[in-house]
Amino acid sequence: MRWFLTEARRFLRICLHPSHLRRTGAIALIVGTWLTLFNQGDVLWSGDLGGGLWVKVLLNYLTPFVVSNLGLLSRKPEKGKSEDGRALPENHSDRASRDIPQPGRRS
Repeated sequence: MRWFLTEARRFLRICLHPSHLRRTGAIALIVGTWLTLFNQGDVLWSGDLGGGLWVKVLLNYLTPFVVSNLGLLSRKPEKGKSEDGRALPENHSDRASRDIPQPGRRS
């Protein structure tokens, strides 16, 4: 359970970093708008704005936001940079990478 909470905090720290939020938010806005116009455009133009429509529109924006954040979390930081892209001090030892078991390396 402790590992899960530690990872969840790390994921939130990465996803809520302002530069990442700007990027993933822009992706969600563009893709969500396209999906909404493409999938629900005719319903929106007809004026039939039932409750179920708003759930679909919300999901049209939420889905690309989640997918772009998953892509962000799946990338590996460049050597010498933190997970949010900042340069690490020269004498920094990346503790997080030591805690993650590496293939072929015994713990």
